[in-house]
Amino acid sequence: MKYQLWYMKPSFLRDVVGTSPDPNNLSATHVHLKDIEADSQEDALSRMRAENWSPNGEALARPIRESAAFGPD
Repeated sequence: MKYQLWYMKPSFLRDVVGTSPDPNNLSATHVHLKDIEADSQEDALSRMRAENWSPNGEALARPIRESAAFGPD
């Protein structure tokens, strides 16, 4: 099964606290980072752990927010 990893844009959190994002238009409030193939939700969460996809520690060297295509806050 395919799972998607999304990161909430800081502007959405700051501007509309208490409002739920629209799942049909998630790109308006979030940035899509990655699709993950996994057998279950638990497996997907395990695959996202830094030690699984970055065993040499490169994930710890630079926060994910800096590596994604984020616009200005």
